This record gives sequence, structure tokens and C-alpha cells, in this order.
Amino acid sequence: MESNLLEPMKKLCMEFFDLKKKIKELDDKKKELSSEATSLTKKILDHLENAGMRSFDTGIGAISIRENKSVKIEDKEKFFSYLKESGEFEDIISVNSRTLNSYYKEKEEQAKQENNLDFLSSGIAGLSEPKIFNTLSVRGIK
Repeated sequence: MESNLLEPMKKLCMEFFDLKKKIKELDDKKKELSSEATSLTKKILDHLENAGMRSFDTGIGAISIRENKSVKIEDKEKFFSYLKESGEFEDIISVNSRTLNSYYKEKEEQAKQENNLDFLSSGIAGLSEPKIFNTLSVRGIK
């Protein structure tokens, strides 16, 4: 009897594992194609720059060189002071959600170990109560 109940679950899991395998294969193919696209992008940029061109129309699509800039924070304290003085601190500063959730979990574990009932009942000031949701943990797909 129990075997009859578990058979549909086994079938669903097998379908799930097959699908996960196909997704991995597609992800691997995507990485391969992205690498090829990156290589072609560098070659095209080299050709445009060597020809002294900023753009090129192929007839099926146009390409152009776009200049981008990237900066990194070298002195966080100075940068934060600058933002606060200019009134932009709240608009610019944000926390990555994964980092925030990891931080919360770490503090929650610490509170549990220390039996800190205040934290366990009130959490961290300015944060919502955690929303709990379930995800599927999968191991052993070959």
C-alpha cells in the first residue's frame, strides 16, 4: 500500500531531476556561448578602434562603441561623509538583500546561542519581521 503512495512522488522527483539536468546542460551551453560572444566583442572592438570608427552598420544590425565608467570606494568614511553633507546618503546607500538576510541569520543564531530573548522577540530595529518561505533542497542529481 505504501509503495502505491510513494510511486507518484518518485515519478515527480524523477521528472524534476531530469528537468534540472536539462537546465544545467543549457546553463553550460549558455556559458560557452557567452564566452564566445565576449571573445567576438573584443575582436569587434579591436577592429573598430583600429579602423578609427565609433560605429558600424551591418545591414542587419548596428554596433557602436559606448564608453562606460566604473568607480570603487577607496575610503568609505570619506565617501559617506560626502553623501551625508550633500544630503544624498539615504538615496545612494543600500544593502544587498542576500547580505542583509545573511546578516540577520547570523545575528539570530548568535541570539539563540546567547538566549537573547529581546532579539528573538523584537529582531533588529528598522527591519521587518522575517517572512518565512520554503524552498526545495536538492542533492544527488547526476
